[in-house]
Amino acid sequence: MDTSAPASSAPARSDRSLGLLPEALQRRPKLFLALLCLLLWLPGFFTLPATDRDEARFAQASRQMVESGDYVRIRFGEEERNKKPAGIHWLQAASVHVLEATGLGTRDQIWAYRVPSLLGALLAVLATFHWGRGLVGRRAALLGAAMLASSLVLVAEAHIAKTDAALLATVTAAMGLFGIAYLRPALFGARQAAAFWLLLGLGVLLKGPIGPMVPLLCGITLAVSDRGAPWLRALRPLWGVPLMLAAAAPWFVAIGIATEGRFFAQAVGGDMLSKIGSGEEKHWGPPGFYLLSFGIAAFPGAWIVLCALPAAWRDRLNPPTRFLLAWVVPSWLVFEAVQTKLPHYTLPLFPALMLLGAAWAMDPVRRLPARGWRWAGVAVLVGVAVGLAVAAQGAAWYLLRALQPAGLLLVPLAGAVAFVLLRTAGRREWGRAGLLGALLAVPVYALVLEGWCRG
Repeated sequence: MDTSAPASSAPARSDRSLGLLPEALQRRPKLFLALLCLLLWLPGFFTLPATDRDEARFAQASRQMVESGDYVRIRFGEEERNKKPAGIHWLQAASVHVLEATGLGTRDQIWAYRVPSLLGALLAVLATFHWGRGLVGRRAALLGAAMLASSLVLVAEAHIAKTDAALLATVTAAMGLFGIAYLRPALFGARQAAAFWLLLGLGVLLKGPIGPMVPLLCGITLAVSDRGAPWLRALRPLWGVPLMLAAAAPWFVAIGIATEGRFFAQAVGGDMLSKIGSGEEKHWGPPGFYLLSFGIAAFPGAWIVLCALPAAWRDRLNPPTRFLLAWVVPSWLVFEAVQTKLPHYTLPLFPALMLLGAAWAMDPVRRLPARGWRWAGVAVLVGVAVGLAVAAQGAAWYLLRALQPAGLLLVPLAGAVAFVLLRTAGRREWGRAGLLGALLAVPVYALVLEGWCRG
C-alpha cells in the first residue's frame, strides 16, 4: 500500500471518531448534522440585532419588496439598490410572508430575513455529506460536513441576512453533481445535468457570476491537467447553458427595462469592477489575505485541513482528490487576486477543503506533515481559540465598558477545547479530534452569541 496517505482513501476502521455519537445518530447521519447545525447556529439567531449595515440594507430592501409588491426593482428607501440580483430578496420576502401567515414572526424582526441564510447553510452542510460520500467515503464525508457546520465563517453567515450562505448551498450542490459527472460520467443522467445547470442559474440570481465561476474554473483546471474533458458530454452543455440562462434571464430582462439599464451600469461597472480593481469600502487586502485568515475563518477545523494539505497535494493524481483540489485552487487564486477582500468570499471553497481535511484525518495510513507544518497547525488552533475568546471580551469592554460574566468563561473554555483536541490528535485519533472540535464549538459559540450578547 502506498504510504503517502492518499487524501481520499478509505477511512480507518480502528478510528473511534463515530463512537462519540449515539448509535441512533450514526445510523441517521443527516439527522445528526441537522441537530448539530441547530445547536451551533440558533444561539443568537433571534436575539442578535442587525450585525452590520449590509445586513440592515438587505433586510430593508426585502421589506420594501413585501410592502410595495414590486419584486423586480430593488430599493433602499427612495434609492435604487443596483448591486446584486434579486434572488436573496425573493427568498427573504418569501420567508416574511410565510412567517406572518403562520403567526410565527413579523416583518419588523430581523431574524425573519435571516431564515434563508440559516436554511442555505443547512442545505450546504447536508449537500457536503450527501455528495462527499462519493468522493471521500461515508464517514469522512460526515466528519467534513460537521467541520463545515462548525466553521466560524459559516456560523457567522448563518446569522446574517445576506447572500453568502444561500449561495454556498447552490455551489455545494452543483459541485457535488459535477463530481459525479467527473468520476462516473456514465452514471450521470439528464436529470442530474438539468439540476446542475438550474443550480448555477439560481446562483446567478443570488450573486451574479460567482456561482458559475467556481465550476468553470474547476472544469478548466481538470481539462488542462487531464489533457481532456470526457466528463463534459455528461454535463450536456449544449442545452445546459441555455437552461441556466433561461432560469436567470427573465429577471435580468425585467430589471433592465425597469431601470432603463441602470442596474447593469451600476452592478457591473460600479459594484463588481470596483471590487476587482480596488478595495471597495475599505475592504482592501493583500494577496495571501485568505491564506493568513483561514485559521480564523475555518476554526475549529482549520488546523486539520492545514495538516492535510501536503498529503492532498501528493495524492493529486487520485481522481477524487484531484477534483477537490481543482474545486479549491483556481478560485482561491482569483479571490486572492481581487483587491476587495472579506472573509466570507472564499466560503464556496470550504466544503472541498473540509472534505480533504476529513479524508486525511480518517485515513489509516495517513502521513503526518513535517514537524514545522504540524506546529503551525497547533499554533493556529491554540492562537485562534484563545484569541477569539480574548477578542470577544475585549469587544465587550470597548463597546459596553464592562466585562461580561459569560465572557469570563470563554478563555478557560477555549483553552480546554484546544487542550482536548491536541491530546486526542496526539493519540493519532485525528478523526475523533475533528468531530470533537465540531461538538465542543457548540458551548463556545453559545457563550459568544447568547451569553455575551445578552450580558
